[in-house]
Amino acid sequence: MRRWEKIALFTSLSLLSLCLLIRLLHAAYDNPAKIIIIEKVQPKVELRINLNRAAWAEIALLPGIGEKRANEIVRKREEKGSLSASDLMTLIGEKTAKKIENYISFSN
Repeated sequence: MRRWEKIALFTSLSLLSLCLLIRLLHAAYDNPAKIIIIEKVQPKVELRINLNRAAWAEIALLPGIGEKRANEIVRKREEKGSLSASDLMTLIGEKTAKKIENYISFSN
């Protein structure tokens, strides 16, 4: 293919691409997409995990806890006999405790 043929082909493809882009932009302007706002809903929890009775595997399922923290919680519970909210705060921190407060209880 000669140089002038390559230039002609490139120019033709560029013009075709530009025409398609203009057509797409025109279609988008005529039919703007609808924006749907989805409201974030806090799940309603019926069952709570009792931290003074639960196994570490159950505790590990809580958001932000995991296996390591679950083992620490169980170890602290075994040392003290039972856990309180303040014990939990010292183990996992205020931010994580706030995240799981609707999923846990401390009854014996």
